[in-house]
Amino acid sequence: IRTTGWQESMLIAGIVAAALSGFLWFVVRNTPRRKKFPIRLAGAPIQEGLKRLAKNPVVWLNGIYSGLAFSIVTVFTALWSVPFIEVAHHVGMVTASISASFLYVGVAVGGPLIGWLDGATTWRRDMMIMNIFCAAILLFAIIFWISSPLWVVSTLMFFSGCFASSYVLTFAIANEIATPANRATSIGFTNMLCVVFAPILQPLVGFLIIHWDDHPSIHHGVARSLPHFQWALSVIPVLLIASAFIAYFLPKKE
Repeated sequence: IRTTGWQESMLIAGIVAAALSGFLWFVVRNTPRRKKFPIRLAGAPIQEGLKRLAKNPVVWLNGIYSGLAFSIVTVFTALWSVPFIEVAHHVGMVTASISASFLYVGVAVGGPLIGWLDGATTWRRDMMIMNIFCAAILLFAIIFWISSPLWVVSTLMFFSGCFASSYVLTFAIANEIATPANRATSIGFTNMLCVVFAPILQPLVGFLIIHWDDHPSIHHGVARSLPHFQWALSVIPVLLIASAFIAYFLPKKE
């Protein structure tokens, strides 16, 4: 972005996305129809399915857990981690971006690993509680341990992503708690709650930075007073801990 500008960067990202779409078109194939006697499920209006889901408290708890757990990605890493690392560790945008991206690497590694553990064990709820609690502790360290070397920050970001990837288990729960006719709706509803917290929490953190620092500009406020930036970002690990308590009320895997 600094070299080419944001418009050119968005254009490059769009070209890469289009190329990826074309690649998937040629590589991914639909499931072949091999069943001679396909099972037909009784259809139901989508409104009826949504009503059933909305009346189930487990659906809401599951989605809220997913949204709060995923906020470490959508709120902290996607928006605030780079400017925070720039200010806290006195590095440039590129270096801060590389350090922050280690959380995405952690999610990429932790997601399949947690999925494998879920399939091989009955530890689902325990993993959802302990993993997200560990992610919160590591995020607290990232935010408040500003004297740490940058390689330590990158390592903490990586393991935070590994632990936070337990949010993927909410989609397994969404699949199991719904009837066969409503499974797709249940997964979609959970995905909606997973991302709906981002447009709420992203501006909330920005508001807290400005409000507590009493500066008209976010960038000036951050540069002049790092503690206010830290306390504003601490909302995210607090919400992660809250999601760990919510996980206690989710169903165990039998």
